[in-house]
Amino acid sequence: MRRHRLLHLPVYGRTQHQTKSLTISSDAVMMNRMVESTVGEIAYRQLRGALKTGRYAPGQRLVEPDVIAELGVTRLALREAFARLEHEGLVERRANRGVAVRLLSLAEAVEVLEVRSVVEGLAARHAAVHATAEDVVALRATLEKFGRSLSVPDLSACAAAQARLHELVTVISQLPTAAWLSEMLSAQSAQTRLRTLLVGDRLRESLDEHKAIVAAIAAHDSDAAETAMRRHLANVTQAVAAAT
Repeated sequence: MRRHRLLHLPVYGRTQHQTKSLTISSDAVMMNRMVESTVGEIAYRQLRGALKTGRYAPGQRLVEPDVIAELGVTRLALREAFARLEHEGLVERRANRGVAVRLLSLAEAVEVLEVRSVVEGLAARHAAVHATAEDVVALRATLEKFGRSLSVPDLSACAAAQARLHELVTVISQLPTAAWLSEMLSAQSAQTRLRTLLVGDRLRESLDEHKAIVAAIAAHDSDAAETAMRRHLANVTQAVAAAT
């Protein structure tokens, strides 16, 4: 009777060379995914930052080749960024027209500001409790940037300094949820920030309002800090209505 020789193959019947090749291939795929994820995150942050500073106007179509050239990102990374920003309500897909910066209606803009007033008012209250001497220095330094930008005037720089002040307040508050909500809401209302600063003497008024917020936090006066923040955002809401 003929005996059959048994072949001692590695697990799953693969040769050692095949197993090694498979491991290398799997590692390469994982590495590529990690790189793509990192590049996608960079593209997302770059585009989100551009939207927050008003680099792209509300309703403006975001043409892929143009944005890729401006930000220096890949097409895949940009599309990943578009998907995330669409989920956040910052951009929208239009039939046969691609992606565009989402334009908030007056009702939506007012709603966002009213919610921000509650969230950031609470953050200002807690910031007044937790602010350190270093925190106050950072707030005052940002106020100075705001003032210098106003003297030029540089509207974009003013808006950036204003946004940075709000970000600092939420960080100092030590309320992670409030900080996250504020970041999401602030990004949505960024398109109204530049327009409201053009209403009357709104630019100077905004600087004074932020000075009041910082002064209250520096004095560790929780009530005054919350009141100053809510008053500021109420004035922004009025300016939005006037600018629309």
